Amino acid sequence: MADCRTAADLFARYAEHAAALDAWHAGGRRGPRPPGRLRRIAPPALPLLRQAVAAPSYRLLHDPDGRPWRLRLRRRF
Repeated sequence: MADCRTAADLFARYAEHAAALDAWHAGGRRGPRPPGRLRRIAPPALPLLRQAVAAPSYRLLHDPDGRPWRLRLRRRF
């Protein structure tokens, strides 16, 4: 933890460990397994039509902070 003095350092360590584990999996799982379970997830590539259909429902239904939909439509807190 001595090398994680800032949030940026902490996230850099996460990225390094995820990359090491991904490389181990990509290399056929040979050699000692790197510690941890964190792996990268590639964002899905959606066709433009599917993005256009999904965007309105995503904006209306998805709310990470839990506000009611009437507050979300006002676009303020």
